[in-house]
Formats: sequence, structure tokens, C-alpha cells
Amino acid sequence: MRYTQLSSRVVKLSQELKEEQEMNRCLRANQVQLQSQLADEERKGKETGERKDETIAELQEQLRDVMFYLETQQQIEHLPPEARSEIQEGQINIAASGGGGASDPAGAGTSSSSSSSARGRRGRETT
Repeated sequence: MRYTQLSSRVVKLSQELKEEQEMNRCLRANQVQLQSQLADEERKGKETGERKDETIAELQEQLRDVMFYLETQQQIEHLPPEARSEIQEGQINIAASGGGGASDPAGAGTSSSSSSSARGRRGRETT
């Protein structure tokens, strides 16, 4: 009788051991899967951050261009009418550098041939 009880107890413990081993295997598999998902999410987060930074840089550049345009428009509005007319008739070349061109829009970058041709047309129109 003791042998039967011992034998059934051994069978029961073996079954519990197998269940525990299966549970450990499943938990390890889940851990590997979750680590992989975490790595993917971190990669996606980094890519999203980089795209956000690129978008911010583009928007800052666009804002700088709009501000330059508005400042130039304000400066042109304060010019005498004949200077504005000369600018409208002539060709204005604006340098790519953000330095000296913005402070003097009437003279900055105006090509001499277009300015002289504008003066010539104005001279011909008045005579």
C-alpha cells in the first residue's frame, strides 16, 4: 500500500514538474517576444523623432523665408514711389546670404543693366 501511494505521489510530482517546465518555456518565449517588440518600438520612436526634427527644421526655414519676405515688403513700402517703380520695372537679385541684402532692398542686388534700362524707359516716357 505504501508503494502505491509513493508511486502515485511520484507520478503527480512528475506531472507538476512537466507543467512548471512548460510554463517556464512559455514565459521565456514571451520574454523574447516582448524584448523584440520593445526594440521595434524604440526604433520606431527614434525614426519618428528624426522625422519630427526634419519637419521642424523645414518649418523653421520656411518661417525664416516668410519673415524675410515680410520685412522686405515693409521696407519697400517705405521707399519713395519712384524707387518702388524702379524696383517693379527692374530685376532684383537677392544674395543667398542672410547678411547685408535685407537692410537695403532698393539697392541690394539690383543689376545695373536692369536699373539703367528702367531709367532709360522712364527717361524715354517723360520726353
